[in-house]
Amino acid sequence: MLKKLPRVLIVGDGLSAHVLAHRMVVAGIPFLLQGMDTIGAASPAAWGLLNPVHFRSFGLSYGASWYAESLAFYRGLEKKLHRSFVYEAPLEHLDARPEALAHWSMAWESELHSIIERPTKDSLGNVRIVLPQVAMVSVPTLLKESRSYLKEMGLYHQAWFEWPYSGYGHRDPIEHAGGQFDVVVWAQGVKSLDSGPFKALPIKPSKGEGLQLSTQGIAGQKFIKHKGMFAFQESPGAWRVGSTYSWSDLRPEPSAEALAELKAGFIELTGIKDFKLVNHWAGFRPASPDRKAMVGQHPLFDQHFVLNGMGSKGLLMAPFLAKALQEEMQGASDKIPMLCRLDRFTKRLINFRE
Repeated sequence: MLKKLPRVLIVGDGLSAHVLAHRMVVAGIPFLLQGMDTIGAASPAAWGLLNPVHFRSFGLSYGASWYAESLAFYRGLEKKLHRSFVYEAPLEHLDARPEALAHWSMAWESELHSIIERPTKDSLGNVRIVLPQVAMVSVPTLLKESRSYLKEMGLYHQAWFEWPYSGYGHRDPIEHAGGQFDVVVWAQGVKSLDSGPFKALPIKPSKGEGLQLSTQGIAGQKFIKHKGMFAFQESPGAWRVGSTYSWSDLRPEPSAEALAELKAGFIELTGIKDFKLVNHWAGFRPASPDRKAMVGQHPLFDQHFVLNGMGSKGLLMAPFLAKALQEEMQGASDKIPMLCRLDRFTKRLINFRE
C-alpha cells in the first residue's frame, strides 16, 4: 500500500485498463496507459450486456449491487467522450429447462421482484423472463473514443509492451516511455499469461464469438432477446448477435462452428431467416477458476498490482473494482471485496518459477 500519490503505468488496452485510466483522471493520479490491441483480445470484439441477473443460477450475479454505479460510470464517460455507446432496452430471456418456472417463480418472490417481471410461459413452453431495463455497451466504440481522448491528453502510449527488467523486486522509480512511475498495474486480460509478474495467475481463456447481421429493414423488435446467446437490433435492419462460450478452442480466428451456432440461435430467437452476414469476430475472456476477479498487490513485488479475471462480467465489475484498486493504491484499506482479492493466489504467486 502506497503512502503517497503514486505515478502509475497501466499496462493493457482493454475495458479494465481504460476504466482504470478514467478513474485515475477523476482522482488526479498521474498515469500513462501503455496499450496495443492484440489478436483475440476480448474487449475489442465485445458487444457487452450490462445485466445484474445470472440466468443460469436463477438469481443475481456477483456484483449485482454495482449495477447502478457501473451504468452511471458509462453514462458519465459518454458525456466526457462526446459519443454515445450505451443503449438501454428491455431484455427478454427464454428458459427451456424443466425446472425453470418453479425456480424463476421462487427467485421472483424472494429477491428479483423489483428487477424482473413475474415469470410466464410462451406458446412454445419456454419460461419467459422480462427485465424492463438493462443496458448494452458498445465496448469497441468506448475504447476507440477513450484512446483518442487519452492520447490528446498525453496519457496514452500505443506500442507493444516489452517488460525491460530481469527482476521485479526493485523499489526505484520505474523508467518507461520517457517517464518515471512508482507502480505498474497489469490489466492485460489473457495477455498476462505471456509474461510479467502475474503470469502465474490461473487465468483461463474463454473464447466468445459474435456476429453483425443485416436484415431487410425489419423494425419494431426493441427487446434484447436472450436464450443462451443474445440478439439485439441496434437500428432497423442492423443486428448484433452473440456470444458463444468455448474453453477448448484456442484459435484466435472466428470458427465455422460458432458461426453456425449463432446463425441458428438468431433464427430461433427472432424468427428471421433472411439475413446477411456483415461481420464475425472472436475474442478471449480472462476467466478465473472461481469466476471472481483478481485484484490487488503482488505478495512479493509491491510495485506491481493487477486488475484482471472478470470473465464475461467485466462491464459490471470493472468500474467498481477499478475504483477500489485506485483507492487502495492511495492508502485506503479493505476497498477491494474479499472474494476478489489477490490473497487467494498468494502461494501460487510466491512459488512461481519461470
